[in-house]
Amino acid sequence: MYRVTLRFSFNDDTNSAVRNTLEPILRAQGHGLQGTGFANISTGTWQSTNMSLFSASLILSQLFDVLHDPVHLANAGPKFAVDHLWLYIEKA
Repeated sequence: MYRVTLRFSFNDDTNSAVRNTLEPILRAQGHGLQGTGFANISTGTWQSTNMSLFSASLILSQLFDVLHDPVHLANAGPKFAVDHLWLYIEKA
């Protein structure tokens, strides 16, 4: 199992539309992953201290699906951009 930490910051995320879309994905509320997702530990920082690489890959794949084309989201700013996204994985 692994500790997985994800930190991100977005520009022009009007009303936190993109962040709010990502929250249930990060918490793994779907795909039979309940209880295996990330917890929001600080502003823009999500972490799981006991995650399999398989679960991490499923969740991160969904995250990148949203981030690659967020303009279809209601209220996403027209100039939305990822300012930074950091991913840290270490053996727990």
